[in-house]
Amino acid sequence: MGRINRLDEHLSNMIAAGEVVERPQGIVKELVENCIDAHASNIEIQISQGGIATITIIDDGDGMDPEDATLAFERHATSKLKEVNDLWNIHTMGFRGEALPSIASVSHVLLRTNDGTSSTEVEINYGKLISARPCGTPKGTMIEIQNLFQKTPARFKHLKSPQYEFSLISDVVQKFALSHPEIGFCLSHDGRTVFKTKGSGNLLEVLMQIYGRDSAKSAISLDGSDQDYKIKGYIMQPQFNRATKYYMLLYINGRMIRNYHLQKAILDAYSPYMPKDRYPIVVIDLLMDAQLVDVNVHPSKWEIRLSKEKQLEKLLYETIRKALQEQLEVPRVNITKETVKEKVEEQELQFTYERDDSISRLHEEVNDSFIHPEKNEKPSLDMEELRRKIEADKNRRKVVMKESYDAPVYLLQEAKEAFLLQCTFVSHIDDFKSLNMDKVLSAPRGFLTYAICLRKH
Repeated sequence: MGRINRLDEHLSNMIAAGEVVERPQGIVKELVENCIDAHASNIEIQISQGGIATITIIDDGDGMDPEDATLAFERHATSKLKEVNDLWNIHTMGFRGEALPSIASVSHVLLRTNDGTSSTEVEINYGKLISARPCGTPKGTMIEIQNLFQKTPARFKHLKSPQYEFSLISDVVQKFALSHPEIGFCLSHDGRTVFKTKGSGNLLEVLMQIYGRDSAKSAISLDGSDQDYKIKGYIMQPQFNRATKYYMLLYINGRMIRNYHLQKAILDAYSPYMPKDRYPIVVIDLLMDAQLVDVNVHPSKWEIRLSKEKQLEKLLYETIRKALQEQLEVPRVNITKETVKEKVEEQELQFTYERDDSISRLHEEVNDSFIHPEKNEKPSLDMEELRRKIEADKNRRKVVMKESYDAPVYLLQEAKEAFLLQCTFVSHIDDFKSLNMDKVLSAPRGFLTYAICLRKH
């Protein structure tokens, strides 16, 4: 008995779903590509619980008739290819005919479509057709995916948190918006609108929404071509960079791709202007003859093969290098001088005794000298008057010094009390030296006696 078995259609679709439908992001990518192929001008994506619970996509495209609506869920059923030669001349996003049957095999699908003449509703539950009947719906297509991987626990356990899954969906929707600015996209999560474009066809407007006003305002337009390729798009100034290479977005004839060699050519062109381990932000669309590219490499359609890849690498490098040399902006540093005036707070000493008017005026003069130092203008010195004062001071000191040696104890005690009373506004006794000599000499005798004793001993 033979050991090789022919797999049934449902099991084949579930195996194919592992290549096409790895997570909710893959479903959104495949269904949005179908909307673009249907010439939709507005696409609405509604996500619930990161796409694990519900994915709803609504477009205003061409729609399908009842026969096509049912046939679309058959394996390898597509409207994009009719003969072998069409496989080498693909101008649409999808062409394999595997997305819808693979998605329907691992989820509950509800499809409503209207081609302008008739409306159809198709319901499929994990690969089994439940119903196909007429319904009422506006022109276009609405497809709803519910309970993804509920009957395949091995796939379900590999899903991440709803927030992480939605971040991947948001990323791929933004990439679609950059590649097709003429289409209006609206993305919502759990009833809240997260991302929306007008579909005006202005790529700079979409760049501003995603990357900010400053980066979009200084973006450099690319325009390069040779006999086989044409390069269009925008590249950001080197100061607007990222820590990963996933912001280098490449499209071939409007299809998002990943290609290491083309990314290497972009990094080489930016290398003189960017630090190591930093990556630029670029949105580049490579236009070429469809026969020069093979998109039938992987079911997810991220990988492609190019017939003249080296030629395209050189053209891409030269175009970016020339654009940076001509339109490179030097970052400006704005330096603003701010003069901060220091506020001097008036600190008044608190005394425990009652001050007379003369002492109060003295303290006010001292405080005012600290607050307004510019008012303290030194008067011009009269040298002759100064000499007379010095001679008079010397004579007075001799008399006071002679009396202080024979001063009795009670007189010293009296002088001490008088001195402390007169010098309360001085923080330290040594500051006696800085007092005005006229005020010192006019003080009571006991005060002078004790002060001279302190200075002497």
